[in-house]
Amino acid sequence: MNSEFTDCSIMKSVLYFCVFHVVLVGVFGEFVSVMEGDTVTLHTGLSEIQNDVAMDWRYGVEGNLIAQISYGAFKKYIYEFIFDGRFRNGLKLDNKTGDLTVRNFRPELSGLYEVTGSNRLSKMFNVSAVSVDEVKSVLVMVGESVTLHTYLTDVQTVNMIQWRFQRQISSIAEVNRKAGKVSYDDADERFRHRLHLDYLTGALTIRNIRIGHSGFYEADINSATHNIHKMFNVIVSGEKKLVSVMEGQSAFLQTGLPEILLDDYMIWMFADMVIAEIHKTLPKYADDRFRDRLQINNLTGSLTINECKTSDSGLYELKISSNRHSVHQRFIVTVDVATSAETTAIVVFLLIFVIGLVVLSFLRRNCKVKDAVKSLWLMEEVSITLQGNAQLQTGDQILWTFGDKNTPIAEIKDTAEIIYYHGPDGRFRDRLMLETTGDLTITNTRTVHSGDYKLKIMRNAKTSFKRFHLTFFDIATSVLVMKDDLITLNTDTELQPDDKVLWKFKDEATVIAKTKGVPRESTTLHGPGGRFRNRMKLDQQTRSLAIKDSRTADSGQYKLEIIRSGKTSVKLFIVTISDPAGFGNLPEEVALLEQGHFSDSN
Repeated sequence: MNSEFTDCSIMKSVLYFCVFHVVLVGVFGEFVSVMEGDTVTLHTGLSEIQNDVAMDWRYGVEGNLIAQISYGAFKKYIYEFIFDGRFRNGLKLDNKTGDLTVRNFRPELSGLYEVTGSNRLSKMFNVSAVSVDEVKSVLVMVGESVTLHTYLTDVQTVNMIQWRFQRQISSIAEVNRKAGKVSYDDADERFRHRLHLDYLTGALTIRNIRIGHSGFYEADINSATHNIHKMFNVIVSGEKKLVSVMEGQSAFLQTGLPEILLDDYMIWMFADMVIAEIHKTLPKYADDRFRDRLQINNLTGSLTINECKTSDSGLYELKISSNRHSVHQRFIVTVDVATSAETTAIVVFLLIFVIGLVVLSFLRRNCKVKDAVKSLWLMEEVSITLQGNAQLQTGDQILWTFGDKNTPIAEIKDTAEIIYYHGPDGRFRDRLMLETTGDLTITNTRTVHSGDYKLKIMRNAKTSFKRFHLTFFDIATSVLVMKDDLITLNTDTELQPDDKVLWKFKDEATVIAKTKGVPRESTTLHGPGGRFRNRMKLDQQTRSLAIKDSRTADSGQYKLEIIRSGKTSVKLFIVTISDPAGFGNLPEEVALLEQGHFSDSN
């Protein structure tokens, strides 16, 4: 009887302790919510453990010991194998403060965490896991804004909130409550002038979003008692990149990613069929249509199509999925073939060129040859290489300048020393790469990089030049038309009687339609090789351009210039003519904002 009474008393005591413990936690314990898979750190509140302090971390209402530290971290124990090893490789104990970190938090790790110490330390945390199924990936269209919410219930206790992107160590934005300020990292060009961080809630807004902003965002929320690590998966969709090449050339479909992750699964699709895939950096090619003409970059996942054919024209899709992020990119590839008129023009040009070389050979000793200016229209955020094709020799000097004032931006001296200059307003800082051939690559371009570029090559007291004019657009109108249908390019602008309107195709020199003043002064031209003969019409009121009986050769860039009182406004159109007979039917597409890499096919 005494034994039974004793056992019963013990059971009641344990029960009362557990109930009291739960009630006590409900009143005094701190509630912490952690997303499944995230990391949480529970703070002791100590800046440093004293030599005479012993500390215990316990878990559950039973108070099972999971970590222990004493005597200034000379002794430290972590008991990971209790509860069937659910804490295995998941606990970390800070030697200096005694803070406990639980990694890869899962629902079975939810519950009571308590720390006690010989210096009267006693703190309790009620930690619960939020299922990953409750946190959906954020899907946003190109050009829109997205806000990532922290959903903090007590923002007043937070000291600092730091936002990071794609596992980078440095933050892209942070709130420092102690300093009373919000700061952004302008070193990462892709986020410049796009971020807004709410001081009170810590919510991060990304404005005018691009494909390059797809990925994994992490928020580290630091309070006096604990840290919370939140994760967001942002998927940016809706962008299409235009790649235009001539038949026989290579097309480069660039992902824009610095590198693909080990757990990424990537597929490339063409006309709803998988043509290539990569998993754990091992590429496979699945479609016999391309045979040995495909090549995947193992680092970035970019796809190269060699020896392009007209049947390769069409819509290509890239899909990347992993436990951490998803990416969806689309490319429209146009493979042009020279018409007979163009071929004849090329032959004639080559003959003239050869004759010109003979004549110039007599003049080059005393004359400076001035190359024609090559104009290119490109979208923002692309990388462009201006080809110098001048292998450096002993004593040579190569100089690249920008703008009307010929401001130096890059230089190679005879010692092969490469010097970079920041340019006006520092706009070229960390964006240039100069090769010994004189080739200049400009990365992460912006509209401020529009202008004249001049290459000056000095060799044996002789000087030669190459000139380029680049125009970068922050927005373009994409027009996808089936072969033989009508192409309509709208001005969408209220015109004045004295406005001058110019329509150009592929380069600055090729004006295909123009008008000034009253309608009778409107003129349509035939275009290169006479390709637009009897097919163009310019609207007398709006000056919009229509081209009937469209052909694949009509694909490319069209530029609208409206000149009013000496000022010029510009609009860019990216036209793609789809030929169902060449590659199968394409789904109907709406006109979308275009951005991407453009290969020089002229």
